[in-house]
Amino acid sequence: MKQKCYVDLAKVNWQKLEDKLRLSYNTINWEKVNTQLNTAITTIKLDSLTEVYNVALEDLDKAEDWMTQNKVVSIPDTDLQLNEIKVHKKQVQKQIRNYQSDQGKKDYSSMEPGFPGFSRGLEG
Repeated sequence: MKQKCYVDLAKVNWQKLEDKLRLSYNTINWEKVNTQLNTAITTIKLDSLTEVYNVALEDLDKAEDWMTQNKVVSIPDTDLQLNEIKVHKKQVQKQIRNYQSDQGKKDYSSMEPGFPGFSRGLEG
């Protein structure tokens, strides 16, 4: 069996195979390949950012619900106030809509999630 494999490998025209590979490589549209890769990477980043914003939105909803149920305008021992939470919610919702409508149209490669004065950790 091993000997048969060696015989079959000896029959292969390696030079011809190498030439075919070189020719195939040279006919690849690298600009198109790079564009498709960049589009895929951007889509992945947008999906990731959308997920981060959805988690932030859930946290903001929890904080807003807690404040509304307890009839308070700020969370004790924090700088969080109800009106700021509502502003951040609107910003997050707008950002999610922008990402979803712009999917594949803009370059968000350097974009990082976050808003000034807002940090994660509102779980109750």
